[in-house]
Amino acid sequence: MAQQMAAQLGQPNPETRGKRGKRKPVDMPVNPGLGKGYVSPAVPLAPFDEWAKTKPAYAHIPPAPRFANGEWQNNFTSLLKSKLLQRVQSFLVFQTLWSVVCYFLYWNIPILAAAAKILTLQIHSLTGAALSLLLLFRTNSAYARVYDARCIWGQLTNTIREMARLAHTNMHGLDREHALMLTGAIPTLMLNHLQSHDGQYRATQWSEAQKGVLTNLLSEHDFKCIWAARNRPMTACKMLGAVYRSWFINVPALKKQFANKAPDVDLNDDERALMAANIQAAKIHQERQLEIISNCYGACERIVRSNIPNFYSKHLSRFLSVWCFTLPFVLVHRS
Repeated sequence: MAQQMAAQLGQPNPETRGKRGKRKPVDMPVNPGLGKGYVSPAVPLAPFDEWAKTKPAYAHIPPAPRFANGEWQNNFTSLLKSKLLQRVQSFLVFQTLWSVVCYFLYWNIPILAAAAKILTLQIHSLTGAALSLLLLFRTNSAYARVYDARCIWGQLTNTIREMARLAHTNMHGLDREHALMLTGAIPTLMLNHLQSHDGQYRATQWSEAQKGVLTNLLSEHDFKCIWAARNRPMTACKMLGAVYRSWFINVPALKKQFANKAPDVDLNDDERALMAANIQAAKIHQERQLEIISNCYGACERIVRSNIPNFYSKHLSRFLSVWCFTLPFVLVHRS
């Protein structure tokens, strides 16, 4: 048998012997994937050269976009298009007009000019330090929320991959495909569930493209059930749990998957115990992944619903407004 396979593969006969019956050394083909290892003459070498000519889907994981030093010109020219500037433009316009009015009053009303000369920069210098601490706390809170969200979304990504792996390992047939479809729909459902309905900053909220992704991924019945629900990620998780439950009570399919036995073949005690242990471990593992998914979108909802305390925002806004409105009186007589 080995001689026939070696002849078919065009490789030297491993059973070649000398006149005295001693085995002659045979040049074994070197496995290019292992470097120092060897492969059996009966196993054909992998076509690494042909695989190298095929372009992969993506050569590497695309990194996050980073700021480049050469982008300063583009950033400067697009200053007026900044979304942050658009959000604070009303306050900037008012502060500019207020500064012009203060300058006009300083040169036309002597009493105000005399009062402005009494004011010094010491008050604003001392209160500026406190104001910077308040702004720093607000900035750190914002960055902490972003970091927390990134950690949660990373855990969600790892859990989705683990659920897909477990579905391929422990399930087969239509139940596996059903579980994979629901698993693939969870990230899109969570993303749109957590976004607000603001058309300016969240223009992709349940867009036609995302709706098309779900209709192409899910069946018509699953899409209608999820679309009619109020909390769509939780509905998808409940449906996925029902698919797992349906699979783990299908005795013929479990016997074929975990014991490699036909449905009409009886199992001995050892096979039955081993099958029960494997089924229990697989079910517990998959249910644990669903629990992690539930914890992830619960934590994301906490970030969306919990904001910086309202009294803190009001106090900071009042403090900053008084500080900015009185600053022109301090600087006008130094102009």
